[in-house]
Amino acid sequence: MSTRDGQDRPAESGSRAPKSQPVHVTPAAVRAKIRGAVSTGGEIARFSGKTVRTLPDVRHYFTEIFHQAGILILSSVDRSRFGGQPRVVIDCL
Repeated sequence: MSTRDGQDRPAESGSRAPKSQPVHVTPAAVRAKIRGAVSTGGEIARFSGKTVRTLPDVRHYFTEIFHQAGILILSSVDRSRFGGQPRVVIDCL
């Protein structure tokens, strides 16, 4: 690309992304990533197990489940699209 003063410069690309740099992967780093993933998976399994064990106690709060679900649904509705009023109405009682 030529400028007005006649000097040639390389054409600029529209991207201002940083140049890629080499990534050094060590066995210790890989082991740490795997250990973290297994640990997270273990926490998820532990939480799931506790949740499944407590399911029989949930029957006492059956209506509360629908009440909380209704609150969650209504709070996540984009009210501006409906003129300020939500279109979803849940009457749990």
